[in-house]
Amino acid sequence: MFSIFTTPLAWLYGCVVRLRNMAYDAGLLKSVTLNAPVISIGNIAAGGTGKTPFTIYVCELLQRLGQRPAIVTRGYRSGLRKGDSVVYLNGKQLTSANQAYADEAMLQSMKLKDVPVIVGANRSEAVSRFLSTTKTQPTVWVLDDGFQHRRVKRDIDIVVLGELSAEDDFSVLPKSTYREPIAALGRSHVVVVSDDSNQETIHSVSSTVAKPLWLSHVFNDGLKPVSEKAQRNPPADIGTHLALICAIANPSRFERSVESLGYRIKTVKKFSDHLRIDKSMIADVLALNLPIVITEKDYYRNSQFWISLDAYVYTLPIHLKLISQDETKFLAVLTALISK
Repeated sequence: MFSIFTTPLAWLYGCVVRLRNMAYDAGLLKSVTLNAPVISIGNIAAGGTGKTPFTIYVCELLQRLGQRPAIVTRGYRSGLRKGDSVVYLNGKQLTSANQAYADEAMLQSMKLKDVPVIVGANRSEAVSRFLSTTKTQPTVWVLDDGFQHRRVKRDIDIVVLGELSAEDDFSVLPKSTYREPIAALGRSHVVVVSDDSNQETIHSVSSTVAKPLWLSHVFNDGLKPVSEKAQRNPPADIGTHLALICAIANPSRFERSVESLGYRIKTVKKFSDHLRIDKSMIADVLALNLPIVITEKDYYRNSQFWISLDAYVYTLPIHLKLISQDETKFLAVLTALISK
C-alpha cells in the first residue's frame, strides 16, 4: 500500500532533480568559480555513506602533497541563522554571530590540524567572508556534501556510496533514501564504495555508469573514554555488554563496528540524524547502568553533556581510506589537479 503513494512521488522527485541538473548543464543556472581548485565530496544517498571520514582522508592526502586545504560545508542542522557562517580551526569556533552546533564540521576540525572548516548555507558567500578575514589562502577547496550543490564549480566530483547491499534498488526519495538516480553518477569523476559491499551490486553499478568503482576500507582505534567518570575512574574491565546511543543516518555500521571488537550490545537507542541528545531522552538507557558507546559525531554535537554525564561513556573513533592500489591512483589524480 505504501508503494502506491511513494512510487509516483519518487518519479516526480526524480523529474525535478533531472530538470535542475539539465538547467545547470545548459548554463541556465549559473555556478560560482572559487579562487583555487575545488574537490567536491558528496553522495546520492541521504546520509550514512562515510562522506565525513572520507573528507578528512582527502584533506590528509592533500596535506601530504604540501597543500593547504580548507573545507566548505552547509552544516545541516547547525543552528546557524540564515546568511550567517562560522569557521572552525583546530577544534575551536573562530567566527559567528551565534553559537553553532555543526557536529561534522567540529569533528573534521578536531581531526585535521590547521585545516579551516567553513560552515554556511550559502557556501560561496561564506568563502568570501573567510577570505576577507584571513592571511593564509587555501590552495584547494574541499566542498563537503557538494554533489548536489552545483552553485559552486568543481574540478573533481567524488561520490561516496558507502556499503552497497544486494537489496539496493536505488529508487529515489521518498520511495528509498537516494537523492538522485544512479545514472547521476555519470557526472562524477570518482565513485567510492565500501570494500565489504555486495560484489554483484558493485558490478551492476559499475556497468550502469560505465566507470570503475574505487574501494574504501573502514577501521577503528578501539573504544576511547570521553566522560569524566570513564577517564578518571575507568573500570578494570568494562565487561562485554554495552549500550549504544546514536543519532546518525546509518546506525547498523556503527553497531557492527562495536561488535567486531568482541562486545555484545545489550540495547541500542537510536535517534534521527544530527539530533542533539539530552539526559531526558536516554533515561531508560542510564537506568541499565551499562557502559555507553556513542559515535564521534554525537560526542562533538554536545561534548560537554557527554563529558559531565554520570556514566561510563566511550566513543569509537573511525577512519576511512582507499585500499592501497586505489589510493595510488587517487594520489595521481590529486597531483594532476594541483599541478595545473
